[in-house]
Amino acid sequence: MIAPPALPLAAILFAMGLMPILLRKRKLPRLTLPLLTFTLAALTSTLLAFFIPIPPFKEASRVGVALTGFFTLGCGLCFYLVSATLSDLQWNLRWFNAGGILLLLWSLAQILAWNICHDTYPDWMWQVQRFISASGVLYNWRATGLAYEPSWLGHQLTMLYLPIWLACTQTGLSAYPKRKLFHLPAISLENLLLPVGLIVLYFSYARGSLVAFGMMAAIVALSLGQRGVNALSRKLSQRFPNQRPAVFRFGLWGILIFLAMLTALVGVSFYLQNDLRMQDALPMLLQKASFNDLAHKLFFGERAIFWQAGLDIFSQHPIFGVGLGNAGFFFPQVLPPIGWTMAEPHKMYISNELPNTLSLWIRLLSETGTLGFGLFISWLYLLFLAAQRLRRSNQLVWRTFGWVGLFVLIGLLMEGFSLDTFALPYYWLSLGWLTAASDMYDSSRTRALAADSATPPVENEATPEAPARE
Repeated sequence: MIAPPALPLAAILFAMGLMPILLRKRKLPRLTLPLLTFTLAALTSTLLAFFIPIPPFKEASRVGVALTGFFTLGCGLCFYLVSATLSDLQWNLRWFNAGGILLLLWSLAQILAWNICHDTYPDWMWQVQRFISASGVLYNWRATGLAYEPSWLGHQLTMLYLPIWLACTQTGLSAYPKRKLFHLPAISLENLLLPVGLIVLYFSYARGSLVAFGMMAAIVALSLGQRGVNALSRKLSQRFPNQRPAVFRFGLWGILIFLAMLTALVGVSFYLQNDLRMQDALPMLLQKASFNDLAHKLFFGERAIFWQAGLDIFSQHPIFGVGLGNAGFFFPQVLPPIGWTMAEPHKMYISNELPNTLSLWIRLLSETGTLGFGLFISWLYLLFLAAQRLRRSNQLVWRTFGWVGLFVLIGLLMEGFSLDTFALPYYWLSLGWLTAASDMYDSSRTRALAADSATPPVENEATPEAPARE
């Protein structure tokens, strides 16, 4: 179900792009090593799981579950390693924009059809969606795009497309020459795609993805606010030299924070009125409802219950976890009693598929333990340091992909609570681009330093040689 058309393409790119690099004995980027170490830790946890008692679950095979877990992780590694060995980022950005345009056009067609056709979709759109998606389903009042479901459309946008368009808008990089429209300042294609992508993201009503992009926007606002406050405080200090600059900075930051909170409040209020699942949110918050009741009424109760079950599994096996994919075997034993009053856990009675934790972070804890979780977080932290290093570069392309990496890592903090699979390619591709940019940036700096050290010092020919001592 997860991006099936992308898998054979990734396999072709892996065979034709990555394998020749490995056969020529070229080294992989250094940032890939922590992830490969995590893969070994996940393999160790899965092998050790055969020595612990695991409850049976219908006809599920422990060997088959383990192989499936490693297949999904292998899919993610394939996407990541292919994108981490790219050599021309701006050329790939053109293909990336082409795919993004197709995604936005189909999503906008769904939005317009639902509102123009009076809460329904034409038959031809159902036929196209069946060809595109394994589910073949178009959701009421929510855009699905080219994804399996609306939440995956939100994940696709926040983990791949919007971070790059936002970073290009932030720095001014573009894959194409900028054009002037109606005698306005030059506008790039990425500047136009960003607001359209935000419209599609809103109409997907993917709550976790909206929060993730809100965190990215907060980082941009903080960066722009810092530059604006510093510039205004300098001008005010020149005009009022008797006043301390810290007073101006404090006042300007207060105004900006107030405006940001007011904007966020208006945006959240508007969203609560339009998302049918969130209309009871404010009354329940005012009534101080419990977390489980609040989650159940706001249609993420099953997700919260499965998180609790995953944490219970982690508490029983804290070091190595229970192995990839094996957390579902324990769910009938560790599920809280309130969970059996919800619809999602009842699928365990009628389905042979194992349940999952519905969270990447909870899955890492429960299935790979402290060891695997720590290695995965360490890899993300090294990527964060690489993004920060790129953002300080003077070259536009490195600075742009530094912002891309920062946006994706910040968004992944939230997205990790709404997905639990390694097979979705979107964050792997983005982090692979960050790895490729960091590797090329470090290589260019190393060559520059080597060239500087190899250049002989220039002697001053106008200075006569000192006479020898007698």
